[in-house]
Amino acid sequence: MNRRVPVIAVLLVAVAAGLWWFLRGSAKSEGAASSPTARVALAPLHAGAIARNLEAYGVVQSAPGTDQVSSAPYDCLVTAVLAEAGAEVAAGDVLLQIQPSPDSLLLLDAARNALLVAEKALSATQERFDLKLATNQDLLVARQAAADAKAKVASLEARGLGGDGKIRASTAGVVSKLDVTRGSLVLLGAPLASVAMAQGLEVRLGLEGSSRSLLARNQVVTLTSSDSPNPVAVESRVRTVGAALNAAAGSLEVRVPVPTKAPLLLGEHVRALIEVNKHAAALIVPRGAVLPDAGAQVLFTVKDGKAVRHEVTPGIASGDQLEVQGADLQAGDAVVVTGNYELSDGMAVQVETAAQKATGGASAAAQDTPGADKEP
Repeated sequence: MNRRVPVIAVLLVAVAAGLWWFLRGSAKSEGAASSPTARVALAPLHAGAIARNLEAYGVVQSAPGTDQVSSAPYDCLVTAVLAEAGAEVAAGDVLLQIQPSPDSLLLLDAARNALLVAEKALSATQERFDLKLATNQDLLVARQAAADAKAKVASLEARGLGGDGKIRASTAGVVSKLDVTRGSLVLLGAPLASVAMAQGLEVRLGLEGSSRSLLARNQVVTLTSSDSPNPVAVESRVRTVGAALNAAAGSLEVRVPVPTKAPLLLGEHVRALIEVNKHAAALIVPRGAVLPDAGAQVLFTVKDGKAVRHEVTPGIASGDQLEVQGADLQAGDAVVVTGNYELSDGMAVQVETAAQKATGGASAAAQDTPGADKEP
């Protein structure tokens, strides 16, 4: 009986020691398993050009001074309108048909009669001069009167009085404006129609007055149609920047020429991106990679499976891209773009692969579906 006691004691000590080692190993395993690990998605930090753009909207119009305006050559009546605003015309195409007003016809008849009288008076004076019955001064006066009467008739006829009454386009382009309708009585010099030349189009943009300090002539502008379902980007440059606000709209006017072969039409609405600042060599990340943290802007890269915290200075922002400047950053670094809200410096990370992204949503949906784990 006395021999059994030591044996039992030894066995109890051995069991206790084994249990202690087992519990110690389990605690280590649980500690290792419970260490925080974040699941993240990465994107490469890349070097390239980035520009700050101002967005503006406007309309394609004729540049000032480029419209060819046809004016009434005399007081007239519009008998036919043969073109419409927006129509493309060639040089020499008939736009309108007009006829002289009664007063214009009377003026032409009076001028022609005055010419006949002046020519007869000159002939009579010449005969008297040849007979030495008129002086040289008399002959000079008669000649001047005849010349004046002839010039007046020629002027009226050159303006179309007595002609076919057709108003033709003086240049190829697009009819930008018709100022009259059929039956209109138009006075001498009043506008009849305007033709915009293809090489004289420009976009008139409206921007907020606060943008004035950012704008300058010759800045690069990308124009795209707001009306077309498949717009084509057209590059141009700022021609003028307004020095005052438009009184009616309260906006700053910027004018941009339309290249001759650009697929933009007169009157078309246009979206413009004006490049006001550009860095040709910048480090660029998605905007979501940079977060505010304790009064600083930070991003995380991944190295050896752990998160590395970097304080950065943001630069130019363009769309979803952002320029960053910071120590120890270089092109090609793996930047955290998803899951960075959970990170701290040195934290272990698990990189989410493309396959995991594709299946993650489906797996989560299956887990959340009631009865998904039950057999039919």
